[in-house]
Amino acid sequence: MGSERFVVVEFSGAGTQAVGFVEGFRLGRGSKAPVWFAGREELGLEGFLTKLREAFKVEVHAVMPDELADGLKAALADAPMVDLEITDTKEVKSAALPFKFKCFSRDEADDVRAIIQKEHPEGVTLDDYEEEEKVDPGAEGVELYSPVHAYIFEGKGTFRGEIAGVIVMAHKLAEDDFITASKIQLNTL
Repeated sequence: MGSERFVVVEFSGAGTQAVGFVEGFRLGRGSKAPVWFAGREELGLEGFLTKLREAFKVEVHAVMPDELADGLKAALADAPMVDLEITDTKEVKSAALPFKFKCFSRDEADDVRAIIQKEHPEGVTLDDYEEEEKVDPGAEGVELYSPVHAYIFEGKGTFRGEIAGVIVMAHKLAEDDFITASKIQLNTL
């Protein structure tokens, strides 16, 4: 993923206008730089008021390369008809993606392991990983939706590292029905 510097940009204004302006600006520059919006990528941002303002679409957060954010500030200054402003910018030092999983067959467990344990993007590590297999031969033949299962594979862990790589892992985890990921936590200290 490289060592590109990313920032969280806080916009004051309508969410749809922020998305449209950022995407238009990025595409107008011919940039292929990634931009992730908090509501779309399940980015966890601290504070009740932050969540409340985002819910009412008066504040939007996006993660993007810092040079794109600098260009956006200048573009917004030249666009008086756009009711949008950048109210804060914080550097993203790292990101964390906690997840858990639970499945009931060895085939599903192999699929989960393949997603979690295979090669991760550069700058991303798997931390606090725990897994447990439970086999109950006495439960063989029990109905599919019974609370008793012959095989259970469950566990948890956290992917940590550079934001771009953590978002790649969030997309991979979302492809499996047996893995539940939390919101991506951003370290902006």
